[in-house]
Amino acid sequence: MESIRLSERLPEHLASSTTLSAEAQCAWVQDTLAVVGKFFYGLPVPSTWRLIDIQRFDQKKVVVYHWVSTSEQAVCVACHTITHRRKKTYLVRRLQDLPASGVTFYHAVKANRYVCENSECSVDTFTEPFAEIADPDARLTHRLKDFIVQQRLDASANALARSLRSIGISVSRETISRLRQTRGAVAVQQNLERQEVRV
Repeated sequence: MESIRLSERLPEHLASSTTLSAEAQCAWVQDTLAVVGKFFYGLPVPSTWRLIDIQRFDQKKVVVYHWVSTSEQAVCVACHTITHRRKKTYLVRRLQDLPASGVTFYHAVKANRYVCENSECSVDTFTEPFAEIADPDARLTHRLKDFIVQQRLDASANALARSLRSIGISVSRETISRLRQTRGAVAVQQNLERQEVRV
C-alpha cells in the first residue's frame, strides 16, 4: 500500500529552494517535524514525545504520527516506583486517537523500556506506560474511549461500530461493549459514593 511521508516531502522541497548542506537540511527537517508535533499536539500528548514523521495512506484514509519518547525516567507499572534505568530496547505502541474529517489518526510511539529499581518488585523490566494518554497495553487513547462511550448509549454495539467507522473510528463491537461496561461501572460507583445518593 502506497504511503506519503512528510520526512521525504520536506527534503524534496528544501533541495529546490536552498543551498544548505545535506547535513543542515536533515537537521532542519527534524526540527521542523518537532515544531509541527508541538503545534498540533502540544497539550494532548506527553511532553517527552518528539515527532519524527507523519505518514499518510490515502486509500485507507489513515494518518499515522510517528513519535519517539525522549523520557529519562518512568513509573513502574507494578509497584509505582520511579526508575531512571533505561534499557537499550524499545517497543512501538500504536494508539488510535480522535478522527478528523473522516480520517483515522494513529500515534505510533517508540516507547522506552525501563528496569524497575525496586528489588522487591515482581517486574524486572517494563515499557513506559504513558498513563496521561492511554491505559497500559491499550490501543485507544483516553479521549477516544470517552468519545465512543458518549455516543448513543441506546444504540447496539453493531450499529455504533458502523456509525463510528463512517467518521474515521476503527473499533470493533466487542471493544464498544467492553468500554460501556467498564466506564458504566465506574460512573455507577462514583454516583454511589456521593453523599446525597441513598440506596
